[in-house]
Amino acid sequence: MAGVNTKYIQLDTELLVCFQSFDPFGQLNCLEKAGSFALGAFVTEEDGKDHPAALLVTEQDPEEAALVIRWLYVKDGYRGAGIGSRLLYLLFEEAAERNNASVIVRISDEYLEAVPGWDPERFFIECLFETEDAMMDEFVFTVGELMGSREYKDMIGAQAEIQPLSELSEAEKKAVLDKTEKCVCELADEEISYVLTEKGKYKAALFVRQYGDVYYPFHLMGETVSDMEKLARSALICLMEAEPTDMLRVECTSIAGEEIMEKLGLPGKKYPVSYRMASVADYLKLKAEDNKRG
Repeated sequence: MAGVNTKYIQLDTELLVCFQSFDPFGQLNCLEKAGSFALGAFVTEEDGKDHPAALLVTEQDPEEAALVIRWLYVKDGYRGAGIGSRLLYLLFEEAAERNNASVIVRISDEYLEAVPGWDPERFFIECLFETEDAMMDEFVFTVGELMGSREYKDMIGAQAEIQPLSELSEAEKKAVLDKTEKCVCELADEEISYVLTEKGKYKAALFVRQYGDVYYPFHLMGETVSDMEKLARSALICLMEAEPTDMLRVECTSIAGEEIMEKLGLPGKKYPVSYRMASVADYLKLKAEDNKRG
């Protein structure tokens, strides 16, 4: 059924509307970034109409020669027919066209919530994603729910004086940026990244990137845990009140960052996230072997 009646296409703005329900965690917002794209699968049913069956959302890593899979979803009723695997292999073809060396998949427990009973890690490993690249926890907050909570109101009373990175003088900004990695600086949006200072001295910085109406605080650094906590509290309040904001996705790559988020006690969900990598060269080799056999 899938091989004969399934159409695969790179989605434009008009077609994306058909797949909004396939994206409960806002991953389509990454299409705001250059080089990002989405692939879709349509199945032609007995009524002669094409029905949305699967969605794959991908962003181009600006630092690495890699495409990153943010989300893969196959609608119930079309699973087990090879549609998801086919989308992945089309993605490998695109990666080869772009001269990318690898494809990285972001595997989150969000998959388990969206498709109970599915084993995403096993699926991706079977599709060449064998190398584990990184692990983290991600806290996901819906802004409307968060702003109405008691915890948010308590945070308002504990705000500290902070500044957007964009409002610092060039000398002050350089002092902050020199302390962190180049890739962090390039990913961050300076208007929504914040710095905590005391008597003109840098104390902590939080780097944030934006995808549409989703904000991603992804790198927190500071002189002490106390400084970082002060900044995190105040920055999250600023982000929740910014426009357009619908969701906060806070990536915790350090124990200190996770402890701070746990201490804040905000109403949201925490998802373990792992990243796995697949080589484009391995895919092309496998494809060549299949062609020989065929």
